[in-house]
Amino acid sequence: MKQANPFLQKIVLNPASRLLMSSLLLAFLITSCTKKAADIAPVSNSGEVATARSPSSPSLQTVSLIVTVNNAGNKITSDASPDYSNGSQNVQAVIDRNGNFVFNTNTNSSKAAIRTLNFDFSSPITEYSTPPATNTSKSYTLETVASISTGITFIPLQNLGDGQSECVSFRAWGVTSNTINWRATFHAGFEDRDSSTTAFAYVTRNNATTWTITSLGNCLNAAIQNKAALRSGNAQTLYGYYNLPFSFTLTKL
Repeated sequence: MKQANPFLQKIVLNPASRLLMSSLLLAFLITSCTKKAADIAPVSNSGEVATARSPSSPSLQTVSLIVTVNNAGNKITSDASPDYSNGSQNVQAVIDRNGNFVFNTNTNSSKAAIRTLNFDFSSPITEYSTPPATNTSKSYTLETVASISTGITFIPLQNLGDGQSECVSFRAWGVTSNTINWRATFHAGFEDRDSSTTAFAYVTRNNATTWTITSLGNCLNAAIQNKAALRSGNAQTLYGYYNLPFSFTLTKL
């Protein structure tokens, strides 16, 4: 039988040689894979991937408004003129970035209010104590708030479709010398619970540029309309429940 070449046998059995051959083979495989990866065109850049993984909605745009207070048959009424324009006479009237209606008759607390409102608490439903006089409160803030009550889904007012309506919480407060005198709430604050007997505010988008908001929000109980709770400035004392109808028309500036 032919004897194996001792030199070749030595090379095959030498551990150092086997390690060298393994290293060369690994280097070849890495180079080949790298080339193949480089030949594949990228599907998207890193920015597109980040966007796809973390979608975000654009911020809502603030909408400047003219507020027309409809006086006929209501208990929240205007002063000498029914229209209040955002940015004029220290008035703030907007649909804010959260989708809420915000109406402030005097944004400059260091000066006497140029514009004001009238609140008539002469129609109590249940009265526990005498309500505060409203003629000393010259500055007023009113706003809608998303309700936490069961079955009430909030849609930002900017996102309502033409002819679409929704029920929201609503609150108003009177201020004298930076002190809140009282709060009137429609299913807001302490009243924002399913068992509340106060009404919601009812918002309707009429078209692309106008909304109406009224106290006829019969969302959970069709028998409850125009009813508000009246509380002290810190909201701890309940004066009673009052018939307080209102109606505003909001027109985009």
